[in-house]
Amino acid sequence: MKIKLIGFISATALALAAATPALATQLPGSTTWDFYTLLNNQGFNGETTGNTSDTFTQGSQSVYTLSVSQAGTTNATSDCNSGWCASNLDLYAKNGGTPAEQGLGLASDPYGAGGEIYYPNGIYVDTSQTNGPVSSFTLGSVQGTSTSGENWTILGLNWTTLNWDTLGSGTGGGVVTFSSSTLANYTGFIIAEPNANTVNGSNDIVLMSVTTVPEPGTLALLAFGLAAVGFAASRRRKARTDA
Repeated sequence: MKIKLIGFISATALALAAATPALATQLPGSTTWDFYTLLNNQGFNGETTGNTSDTFTQGSQSVYTLSVSQAGTTNATSDCNSGWCASNLDLYAKNGGTPAEQGLGLASDPYGAGGEIYYPNGIYVDTSQTNGPVSSFTLGSVQGTSTSGENWTILGLNWTTLNWDTLGSGTGGGVVTFSSSTLANYTGFIIAEPNANTVNGSNDIVLMSVTTVPEPGTLALLAFGLAAVGFAASRRRKARTDA
């Protein structure tokens, strides 16, 4: 019996340790930053965060965001990194009345959609202070069809080449969740709208949330702890039965 239990504990720990980030919402300990809720502005349309950057904290973990623009644009400053620069745009908490229109954007949206991420700007997301890698991003207000809709792109900062790698992109879809094991290799991301052409009077998106998962070692310890609790409970039940 003890040998079987030890085998079960080991197998469970190994299985959780090998789990991929694509299982984000299914893994225990996953953390999702719902930016609009964290800004405490639910129900208020047109509220800015008051800063070009913000730190969102849940427990001991933090996610840092910053408005950025492509180098050479009117919003760029001299503080540039591989073609992207810190910008002077306020971050913006948008509430468009539906879940698909709630998220983090940029103030002074020229397309008139109420503070969304618009070309050629983006939002930089730093997850270096979280307890695990990023598993997914969820974007909203991605209107239109696959051939004529609004575009989105997710870039990751490659610290080896100091360039931005394209991790994912697409068009249309309303609410889009991008999940990939590749995300786990990065801690710095840019969420941007890469198309300057207007579509149906708007061409912008919102960043709704980012989800991270625990490190594999943490999951293995969690699995071992759960198994140990189960074993202890089983011993107590057996002791009461024997008594």
